[in-house]
Amino acid sequence: MEEETAKGAGHTRKQRNLRAGKGVCTVDKTMRIWKRAIIFIILVAVGFMFYIQSWEPHVAIDMQSDIATSINLFYDNGMVGEYRFDDTHMSEAVPLSAGRQTVFIPVPKEGMNRIRLDFGTSPGTMTLFYITVQPTLFEEYCFDSSDIFNWFEVRNDIINSEEKDGAVVYTVTGTDGFIAADTDLTQAATARISLKTVTALAAVVALACVLTWIDILARGFAKIFRKLYQLGHDLWVYVHIPNDYKRAVLGVGVCAVSAACIALVIDGVLLKILYRAAVFLGMDTMTRYFSAGSSFSLLRAGFFFILVFVGMLCLLLGGERTVRYRYLLATLLLVLMTCGEYTGSSLGFYDGMLLGNTEEYQCSTLLGIPQGIRGDEWATEKPYYFAQVNGGDDLPYYNDKLMMDGADMIVSAFSPVKDPIILFRPSLLGFLFLPAANAFAFYWWWKIITLFMSAFELCRILTGRNRYGFYGAMIFTFAPAIRWWLSQSTTELYTFGFFAVACYYAYFQAERRVLRGLSIVGVFYFLTCYILTIYPACQVPVAYVLLGVVIWIIWRNWDKHPFAPRRLCTYVLVALPFAGLLVRFWLMSGPAIQTMLDTVYPGATRAWISLPAEYPLYQLINPFTAFIRHPDFSNSCEISQFYSFGIITVPLIIWLIVRRQKKVLLPALLCGISTLLALIAWLPEMPIINQITLLSMSYPSRMMIACGIGYTLTLISLVPMLEEEIQGICTRKALVICGALWLFLLSVGSNCENVFSYFCAVRFGTVFFVCIVTLLCYMAYLLLRGGRRSCTYFMSLLVALNVFSTVWIDPITCGTDSMFEKTTMQAIRQLNAEDPGRWMVSGSPTISNLVSAQGVARVSGTYYYPDWTMMETIDPNHEYEHYWNQYAHIDMRLTVGENRVEIYDYEKSEKVDGTNRIIYINLETANKLGIKYIFTSVRVPEELVSTGAIELVYEDSIDPWQIYAIVE
Repeated sequence: MEEETAKGAGHTRKQRNLRAGKGVCTVDKTMRIWKRAIIFIILVAVGFMFYIQSWEPHVAIDMQSDIATSINLFYDNGMVGEYRFDDTHMSEAVPLSAGRQTVFIPVPKEGMNRIRLDFGTSPGTMTLFYITVQPTLFEEYCFDSSDIFNWFEVRNDIINSEEKDGAVVYTVTGTDGFIAADTDLTQAATARISLKTVTALAAVVALACVLTWIDILARGFAKIFRKLYQLGHDLWVYVHIPNDYKRAVLGVGVCAVSAACIALVIDGVLLKILYRAAVFLGMDTMTRYFSAGSSFSLLRAGFFFILVFVGMLCLLLGGERTVRYRYLLATLLLVLMTCGEYTGSSLGFYDGMLLGNTEEYQCSTLLGIPQGIRGDEWATEKPYYFAQVNGGDDLPYYNDKLMMDGADMIVSAFSPVKDPIILFRPSLLGFLFLPAANAFAFYWWWKIITLFMSAFELCRILTGRNRYGFYGAMIFTFAPAIRWWLSQSTTELYTFGFFAVACYYAYFQAERRVLRGLSIVGVFYFLTCYILTIYPACQVPVAYVLLGVVIWIIWRNWDKHPFAPRRLCTYVLVALPFAGLLVRFWLMSGPAIQTMLDTVYPGATRAWISLPAEYPLYQLINPFTAFIRHPDFSNSCEISQFYSFGIITVPLIIWLIVRRQKKVLLPALLCGISTLLALIAWLPEMPIINQITLLSMSYPSRMMIACGIGYTLTLISLVPMLEEEIQGICTRKALVICGALWLFLLSVGSNCENVFSYFCAVRFGTVFFVCIVTLLCYMAYLLLRGGRRSCTYFMSLLVALNVFSTVWIDPITCGTDSMFEKTTMQAIRQLNAEDPGRWMVSGSPTISNLVSAQGVARVSGTYYYPDWTMMETIDPNHEYEHYWNQYAHIDMRLTVGENRVEIYDYEKSEKVDGTNRIIYINLETANKLGIKYIFTSVRVPEELVSTGAIELVYEDSIDPWQIYAIVE
């Protein structure tokens, strides 16, 4: 009876719990636990699979180098009784940066028992801390400094080796320095469990835990964040939007202290974590990028401080006040960067070409990788700038040190000159009154900041919203097609064009006569600047895109009579002084321009180079060129593009027009012009149409950049309408369209040899390929769907995609020591100061330009147009005119024979590239040209030395360069 009562009571309690919902909650909780457990197991399994699949036997070397160089690893060839190392059993060259780093070199398991480490051909000091040999996933052999010193007993071209402070220090001569272990390393040490593998697998498990229980963790962090936010908010409210002087000072002080703390954390903690993560993941490019971040740098922390400080000032002021004081904030950023001598130049590339440094040398590259592919920036344009500055205080219009009759410094790279025309290239004004390094920083940041501001003004006008002005400014500032070409005049071309259009809009909006006058003066000032960029290949197609915006401005302000006689008279009167300056420019630079037009290259017309069929698909590669690797089939600059979404934008615009949406006039106009330019670029050359439209001065790849600008402006003007005013496509149709697009891109991209081979060449490349296609299709879905949330997500992702694609391009650089604090360059300046003369450089046109940057007279290097006086002295019968009558990189060498121009390097037994030319001259011609010094890395004719015609006056102890003087 009691049992039945208990059972009945239990049954009653169960029913009561079920009615109360407790049983249901228990069941739901159990189901959630099982779901999380299954997700956790799947994530761990997938993580383990990816790690095991990507793992390969390797040798890890913890080492430090005092120079930027490369190393090779030889491994056992298995030939018992003979020499165990040969060139067929060797790793690829592994680049090293200056400083401590860990390199991972894949080696076949069967060759790991004996290895040889080659230090390359550059003299320097190599410090080895540990060598770890890992033949299997869980097994490794670790050798510390004493083991390395004892077991790697074979040494070649090592001046000195010693064990100290837990490391082995080798001083390498630079000829053929290496160390080798001639005994079986797997028998020399005891195997242990690989800590790296255990750590990696533990990290996979930890990451799986985080992803599985991310909602719970997020709620916990949210509670902590809300409490911290409340504390910070109370202080911020007190200093925010200050009403008195003391609170203003307190607000700025809070920003400065906060920025300093954040900068120290970034440089002292975050960069180290990123570096170790890159090493751990085997990401070679990112390892090199963050290698300098493995040690603390106060200069680099100063760079981060400036960025964070200005950003926090924007937060302090709030959105509206930031827009109101935007030019003051931009000026503050410019001043701070100029004072710090910070740039994004790749001039640190010279550190890999010349290794001998003076005692005052300080590495210019603070973080990142100098981009050798951007030679127009660090190897051509900037040497011209510094040649002007270091050649004297007069900054001449015609520089007779660079050409016999004087190089036109406006036509040649538009270098700084003391002439009124410099006012129309404001980025160069710093060279008139600042030290060279500060002027260079002013030049660099002026271009970036004014591009951002001009894009903000234009996009704000097109949309009427500050938020979209910011979106547009970020997109144009970080777009791959702009960022990869940042150093060239094209960047300022866009800036001047955007500002000219913005001023024209402001002209109609201004109510006060003074503001209207300033606006119309601004229009013609920026138009003149636009013309003086002297790059018609981009000027002409971009002008068509900007013309579409001008037509829209005129249409919107038609009631203000933009072509009334009074306004036309104003246009003419304001334009006259600027037209006069252009006439003066033509009178002064016309001969040089005509000489350039008469050359074989670039000449009066550009060759019409058709685009490859897969050109639009190169957008899939753009996010990874600076992050992972450069493509093999082309260079990263040439394939860089805007993320235009033309394949979606054009049909969407047509669909909206068919629906009679009159509000899409501006997007339709921009889209129409961009599409016409794209058709002209893709179709076979049409000479008559190109001549009429002036597009004969351009060519397809440059026209596609203009198309990208047009489609980007189309998106920026269209998205705000899709956000509120125009209904997008329904969810189901958008999913179908984007799903079909996803399948199409996967199919076409995987069948495109250049694109798919690029991804297949990197670890997890296929995953990256699928991810970027998926991301772009998801963004296309958001665009088609419309609505505030979707449009905000779309623009945010578009900004993030552009920033991620290009933030890795520019290194963080401080100063110019990589160009000037070299022992060879110091010797050149000293010799030239004692006895000035004209210099000839043999061995490298790039080094020729660096020599020119020291302020000396030259006869070799880059010539934007031919020096006819010099070339007619060398080639009086014009026998080789088809070689030298062009834009050329000239390498000049002495010979005992006849003068000649070659495109084959007989000393190095290789054909020279592109526009490189080697000119051989005899001693008689050298005397006619007034050459006094020869800076050379190639052998000079021995008989000229033995007869005393030339004498050695300097030989560098580190770099293979010598200086000879011609005996008069």
